[in-house]
Amino acid sequence: DPFGPLPLGARLYDKTWSSSDSLNANLAVNGAFKMMPAGPSAWSIGTTFNWASSNSHSESFNTAERDSTRQKRGDVRVTLALPLVSRRMDVLPFLGEMSVSLSGGASFGEREVPRSMIGVGLSWSPGKMLNLNVQANTEGAAPSIDQLNAPIVETPNVRVYDFKRGEL
Repeated sequence: DPFGPLPLGARLYDKTWSSSDSLNANLAVNGAFKMMPAGPSAWSIGTTFNWASSNSHSESFNTAERDSTRQKRGDVRVTLALPLVSRRMDVLPFLGEMSVSLSGGASFGEREVPRSMIGVGLSWSPGKMLNLNVQANTEGAAPSIDQLNAPIVETPNVRVYDFKRGEL
């Protein structure tokens, strides 16, 4: 009962803290693979590895909770850039410089299902002072370690709306 008398020795405060550590490693390799009329096409392969650890602690009234989580994640991404028009190579020079890029890959983690990544981009430079880039990507994302291991903060007698269930 939050409005009744307090028990002897009850804590009259809420306290939470969390700490996290992480280690990231990236490797990328790239090069040109075929000469096209508008210039050389390029490729790149990149990989990333992430290790993270999080600890949290929360105290509220007469309860105390501790939690610890570790997480390993990695991804591999391949990108291909293809020139479409080029002023320098005299391929439709009135359009300037234009290239398209395609990318795809996969992300995987400990205790997670693999997720795919797909992207497409267009780069256009009609003149020396202007460069326009358009990019569209779709990627599935798992919760971060901070979201998985955040301290719990409870406030008695406060109504909360659950958007997923549509109820208080």
